[in-house]
Amino acid sequence: MAFDKNKSISRAQKYIQSGKIDQAINEYLQIVKNDPKDVASLQKLAGLYAKKQAFDEAVQCYQKVGESFRKSGFYQKSLAVYKIALQHQPENPGLMQALGELYQTLGLKAEALLNFRGAVQTYMDQDNYPGALQVLEMM
Repeated sequence: MAFDKNKSISRAQKYIQSGKIDQAINEYLQIVKNDPKDVASLQKLAGLYAKKQAFDEAVQCYQKVGESFRKSGFYQKSLAVYKIALQHQPENPGLMQALGELYQTLGLKAEALLNFRGAVQTYMDQDNYPGALQVLEMM
């Protein structure tokens, strides 16, 4: 039997309305498994993980969404998604670095430097000197 994305989305929405977050997550996992390019469902999945306070999983999804938007040239959308991810993991230097790169792409140098500096400091705090050096080279 073929996967019916619309039925799966409908089931997921019903689960969400009835507060069954785990079941909704399972539905969205099936959706993105069957349609990996469905960025909207991946973003919904990230939000569900965040609601459940599964922040590592949420951030992984948000990073995929942000990267997809960036590759498609939707820099503002990508920026918004990475900002949400950073709220869930404020000490994640990779997120700070990604934000810095996006700000740099948009020509917003002060914001880029702020995020790059945060990434460098966090990498240094984690004794990840190669990571810090990589960001410094971007500045």
